[in-house]
Amino acid sequence: MIGEPWLALLYATFFSVVLANLLCFAAIHRVGTARAALLSTWSRSTASSSAGRAGRRSPSRASEVG
Repeated sequence: MIGEPWLALLYATFFSVVLANLLCFAAIHRVGTARAALLSTWSRSTASSSAGRAGRRSPSRASEVG
């Protein structure tokens, strides 16, 4: 199919660079997705713990007012 050896080398180099770029993009995207999931989990746990603290404070405030 390809008559010249340098052309075969050129094609192989091109496709290996494209494949390496795709793999790097997939790895970066996966790390970014994992980081976003970790941050959303952390923010949810922080929000729930602060809501829990507010929930513990509010009955004592209600008893002070009442």
